[in-house]
Amino acid sequence: QTGSRFKREVGHSGSIQLNRRYEQLHLEQQQTLKAQYESMGPNDEPPFPANGLMGLVNDLQEARKIIPLRGRLRLLATVNPEGRVTKVAVLESVHGDLDKFMAGRLMRTPFKAARCNGQPCTQDYLFDWVLTVSP
Repeated sequence: QTGSRFKREVGHSGSIQLNRRYEQLHLEQQQTLKAQYESMGPNDEPPFPANGLMGLVNDLQEARKIIPLRGRLRLLATVNPEGRVTKVAVLESVHGDLDKFMAGRLMRTPFKAARCNGQPCTQDYLFDWVLTVSP
């Protein structure tokens, strides 16, 4: 399966612009996303939220007003060739209610489907976010 597995240690980059769709990202930013996967060929692309990350991050920030926690939230969303999330697994939890909320949000988020050898394919998307205390 082309590009379906993540490297064990995934570097977190703050350089991805939240309000950009995948095709609007600079080549370096696209490469940063592709580098998270164990194997991504030149004709492969990872799945990515269709309208960028801003909606997910805004929802996460709103939820934190109710559940003000910190820690690392890691959710693995399986995205089908039509760009729909079919399941979400919690890899690292901050709080059960926040996990459920964000998993539900991911399920409702349209995605740009992954491309394997140039064709739409099923692939996992890692939502990896570190929640810190605001200054």
